[in-house]
Amino acid sequence: MVCLALAWPATSALAQFLAPRLEARGTEFELLGLIEAGGILIYLDDLKTNAPIVGATFDVDTGTSGRTLIVKEIEPGLYWADAKWLNRPGSHDIIISVTAGNRSDLLGLTLVNPPVTPVIASLWAEWKGRGGLLVVFVGGLLAAQLLRILARLWRWLRRPAPAVHEPSGDASRRATTTSAALLIALVGASVSPASINPASAMPSGPGHNHGPDGVTTDVAADKQPADSPRRLSDGSLFVPKAAQHVLAIRTISVVSSEIARTTRVFGRIIADPTASGRIQAGISGRIDAGDGGLFVVGQQVTRGQVVCTVVPIVNPVDNDNIQQQVSQIDAELRLLADTADQAAAGTIPSLSQRDLQTIKLDLMSLQQRKDGISLVMNDRDTLRISLRSPSTGIIAISNVLAGQIVEAKDILFEVIDPNRIWVEAAAFDMDVVNNIAGARAVTDNGKAYTLSFVGRAPRLRQQAILLNFRIDNPDSGLMVGSPVNVFIQGRSSHTAVLVPHQAITTTASGQAIVFEHLTAERFVPILIRSEIIDGSNVAVLAGLAPGKRIVVDGAGLLGQIR
Repeated sequence: MVCLALAWPATSALAQFLAPRLEARGTEFELLGLIEAGGILIYLDDLKTNAPIVGATFDVDTGTSGRTLIVKEIEPGLYWADAKWLNRPGSHDIIISVTAGNRSDLLGLTLVNPPVTPVIASLWAEWKGRGGLLVVFVGGLLAAQLLRILARLWRWLRRPAPAVHEPSGDASRRATTTSAALLIALVGASVSPASINPASAMPSGPGHNHGPDGVTTDVAADKQPADSPRRLSDGSLFVPKAAQHVLAIRTISVVSSEIARTTRVFGRIIADPTASGRIQAGISGRIDAGDGGLFVVGQQVTRGQVVCTVVPIVNPVDNDNIQQQVSQIDAELRLLADTADQAAAGTIPSLSQRDLQTIKLDLMSLQQRKDGISLVMNDRDTLRISLRSPSTGIIAISNVLAGQIVEAKDILFEVIDPNRIWVEAAAFDMDVVNNIAGARAVTDNGKAYTLSFVGRAPRLRQQAILLNFRIDNPDSGLMVGSPVNVFIQGRSSHTAVLVPHQAITTTASGQAIVFEHLTAERFVPILIRSEIIDGSNVAVLAGLAPGKRIVVDGAGLLGQIR
């Protein structure tokens, strides 16, 4: 249980414009109470995260049977209790037991109200604070007017009673009465109602509206509403609880830990070369979609599946060359056949068995060549060359249309397996390369992926050492070719405080800071020195001690408060 007395912001100049505040901090919850004319307005938040606690129940012990405090929730995380006795002078001890779900806490509060100041003393204190010269000037005017009234009264009392003209005395008395009334009016005008009864200016109950914007109509020295967020003279921030709920300010309690030394390098996402492939044209021809149509980007294919067919194209020049080849083959066939016939008829000298066998083989070879050329020429309109996928995956690139003319070696399709994605990174320090204990890749949108080191290239590319990593948990959000930041974790470690990346903001001069949640409505900027260790966390090396409550959500908004 934590007992705290009346809590004010850091500067007394601002405190005089605000409603009295009570603050208590336990092991689970943080409570802030605003004392108002009809009772107390309570903000109940989680101590570690600063999140509003919804649906809490309160068991209040005031120590006196005549003093009750029944708390009810009027908004999520905002509670109200009718308690006019809180405005009475003296000390008020309150013990509150708070229960929310399976969590409970015991909070102690002590409110000390000053005794009621007498009217004369209040007037004297008020006049005293309005400036010495002004008080002296006004006092002199009042004293002169009083002396004038006394002189007239003395003359009126000393003169003999007139025989006639009785109305003149009435006129003198009227003048005296008018001057006295003027004196009383001047004195009364200088007295403000707030100096007589300060509690009369307080709000009237829950859900009250102080002004047109729902904030107090009291203004501080800078002419801004007193309960608006502001930067105080010592550099800290005063942020009322109502503003914290609107801005969704969230905190964590930081701890120190041993973390690996991290080096950031740049890389890009590539397809796993063992699970991806390209489909290229083997010959020149025309793309034929076939009965199933062409495959398009994003379609799933399996290894060996036909993705398209190519129809060979023979131009007129090639057709003439083929005809010449056919004619030449026919001439050679006739020559060999005539030679064999003449040797058999005895027209020419008989040939040996070996020569006859050679002629027979030549005839068979020439006939096969002719048959092959004839097949192509006769079936060229129906001949199809099927192109098959070299791997299972998704079509990532498609450079074909039905009827398109392609040349040999043209890249028609590219297949990528989305479940097997790599990262290629470029490092420049061999000490980093030789001490890789782990790595993480962070994309432009801030998503992080765990990497497994595959290997490095044995040669330099543009003075960089190429490193290959396998993504252990790929998903559909990865795009081949997109850049990534690779954070390589070394085998050595050091002690640092770990905070989320969004907790760090910068000052106007570019210095890195975090905001410590010091009290319920006060935040203090802390200069730090840090290094990025992955896409979501930052290691604070200096400036931040463990155990402090640091703002993680809304730090950028706090940095804009002036």
